[in-house]
Amino acid sequence: MSFIVFSTQGTTLMKLTEDREQIRQGLEELQKVLPGGDTYMHEGFERASEQIYYENSQGYRTASVIIALTDGELHEDLFFYSEREANRSRDLGAIVYCVGVKDFNETQLARIADSKDHVFPVNDGFQALQGVIHSVSRALPLRMDTRALSAP
Repeated sequence: MSFIVFSTQGTTLMKLTEDREQIRQGLEELQKVLPGGDTYMHEGFERASEQIYYENSQGYRTASVIIALTDGELHEDLFFYSEREANRSRDLGAIVYCVGVKDFNETQLARIADSKDHVFPVNDGFQALQGVIHSVSRALPLRMDTRALSAP
């Protein structure tokens, strides 16, 4: 698991790990992040793809799920870049979900995610996010290993 935030740039709060203590600390850091700024979603996808590529190059087949959370509509260029970077992540084996909070464009998110079924709207703002966590977790593959040895 990894936590990456994006507004004007993509920032990795917690690098890819399966260590539960690091994940707990990463969640604490994530709670401190205040939403706002631009919506450079493609920057987040770039950071995720870098980690997936690195893990794959180290001889590990990383089961990768990206959940992109956004609260804004993407301007035309940013939408193009985000869709392109999501496709690059998929080329590395990632499954892409999108969670749209309040003012988002569902059509854009459906094109960025693997399908419309991988888009989860949260229309009641950030406070309602807890409810969508259950929906997203039910949609994830039954067993997600963060690291599995690749076949030779």
